[in-house]
Amino acid sequence: MKKTFTLFINALALIVFFQISATSQIVWGANGEGEFDGGLGEWYTQAADTLDIWVHEADATANFRQVAIQSASAANGCAHLDLATLTCAIIDCNDAGPPPYPWHNTILTSPPIDLSMASTPVLRFTQVLDDLNAYANNGGFFVYLSNDGGVSWVDTIALEKVNETNGDVVLTEELSFPITSIAGEANAAIGFASLNADFYAWMIDDVVIANEAISDGVVPEGWFATAPNWRTPASQVDLIPFMADVESRGNVGVDNAVLTATIDGPSGNEFSGTLDYGNLEPTTNYWNVVWDEFYEMSNEEGEYTITYELNSDSEDSDLSNNTVSSNFIVGGDTFNKVIPEAEAGANYLVGLSPGGGNLYNSYANAYYVPAGEGWQARSISCGLEFGSNATIQPATLVAELYLWIDDGDGIAAATNEKFKVASGEYFVDPDNINFFELRNIEIPLNPDGAETLELTNNAQYIAVVHVNPLTPDDFNNDPIGFLGMFVETNRSYSYGPMQFAFENSGTQVRRYGSMWAPDGVDGTPSDNANRTLTSGISTQVTWYIPMEIAVFSDAEDINNNLKVSAYPNPATDMINVDLELENVSSTVSLELMNIEGKVVNKQLEQNVKNGTYSMPLHGVDAGIYLLRVGTEDGSITKRVIVQ
Repeated sequence: MKKTFTLFINALALIVFFQISATSQIVWGANGEGEFDGGLGEWYTQAADTLDIWVHEADATANFRQVAIQSASAANGCAHLDLATLTCAIIDCNDAGPPPYPWHNTILTSPPIDLSMASTPVLRFTQVLDDLNAYANNGGFFVYLSNDGGVSWVDTIALEKVNETNGDVVLTEELSFPITSIAGEANAAIGFASLNADFYAWMIDDVVIANEAISDGVVPEGWFATAPNWRTPASQVDLIPFMADVESRGNVGVDNAVLTATIDGPSGNEFSGTLDYGNLEPTTNYWNVVWDEFYEMSNEEGEYTITYELNSDSEDSDLSNNTVSSNFIVGGDTFNKVIPEAEAGANYLVGLSPGGGNLYNSYANAYYVPAGEGWQARSISCGLEFGSNATIQPATLVAELYLWIDDGDGIAAATNEKFKVASGEYFVDPDNINFFELRNIEIPLNPDGAETLELTNNAQYIAVVHVNPLTPDDFNNDPIGFLGMFVETNRSYSYGPMQFAFENSGTQVRRYGSMWAPDGVDGTPSDNANRTLTSGISTQVTWYIPMEIAVFSDAEDINNNLKVSAYPNPATDMINVDLELENVSSTVSLELMNIEGKVVNKQLEQNVKNGTYSMPLHGVDAGIYLLRVGTEDGSITKRVIVQ
């Protein structure tokens, strides 16, 4: 799993304003060697395909998306890898269809550079990196370093993908990297290399090398452990492991580095701990260090923040990259890996269509349930998205809840590891649904093959949604997108590090993020059952699949159609319950239970059809409670707050 993140971890460059400190000396580039004034000068292209060339862009603006590089010398042009033009020369970009597209692998190589007098060289340049699929193609964009004038390469710096895919705004970056591996070399060279890139553009300008001592301790955003879920019910609070990568990116070391982890909640600081790294060597990574201790989550409802911060005795050149943080929520009765759009205040989730022509797919989130006894899963939700010009195609969504007996490989096989507990179906009817409604579909669960709906303590569950199109040919033309969150745009929803930390912490039960099964065949029940779910997707994207739980009762007793309301909510001295029943119930029970399932107040009413009944709250502590209303036509549970 860690390998999936390698590009991103290496890629977190020191992003700074393009200024040279008073102690710096420019050793190459002071005479405009990297300004690309009117042309590429002595820079040249190395590529297997002679068409994959870098060009001089006189107006410093990318042709396809009209993105301009905001560099100091943009007026005299820049170097441009025009990926869109290269791709459109091979395929018809007006009718390109879905990827894969042609790839372009090419290097813009500098002339020989004399660094014989530079003991601490630092490379600085300005770029616009507007990428579509290079990172998704297991490629990316790199700086290559040579000690023989560009004949061979001795070191590689991977560049982070900062600009959002197809984003409306593409940012110019001013980057700085120590290049210690070619310090003192008389015949050095640098190269800007693309790997498996298809669209859109990469522009480079104002390349200089300075001799400057830099101490820079970093906590990169790409790999740190947080809570197992963005939202965890108060009744199911879990453990949080600690792990954050530490890097020394400068060309001199970091003295007495200490990593601090803190967790702050509604009532203030919940946890504070440190890990002493001692002296960090220059340009060295300290990855995958899992702490020996855990944080036991509080059941106090509210928002929490976990923060990792690196401090040292050295004068750090960039304090902005010493801290990473993430938020999580405790409360309610819903497990969720990402913030819902209703709470985010925007339709921010991305509709992700599977590649490779896969039409029948299964998407899942893994939820660990520490205290399942007395609780049951009530529903699984999901969201879909069609293209803005597409027609909604009919499909069946099958929601299933599995008890997962995990053997530790992160893969849920068809028959020997997952056991179905409950299921439900939803039909996407093009005639009776709109695009907005598709973004949040709730599917109630019913018992399916289980002796009881009651959840189990200390158990791993998988909330699955099978997407089965009824018109496969139309889906090929207008593929459906399952709502999820790209983790590279918000590390708060990245569960790969959390999973890695649990795997290496010695706990008997692991925790996982999102899962995916792209091996569907025809959407039949047996096909759904035989799909194999793998957790590998959790390092790239997190699905929107919340799972709501409720206090357990016999399946035949649940009646979510009962017209019952409870107010005021929050309540203090009294809570009123309005009943509007279809039939007279000889007995109606009102039970107030705490989050542990203990009944703290109960009363019975006789011969009820319609009416309002009051329950006193004297002696009831402030907190979150469940009000269960039982009638002869079934029962329903309401969540109430007592202040």
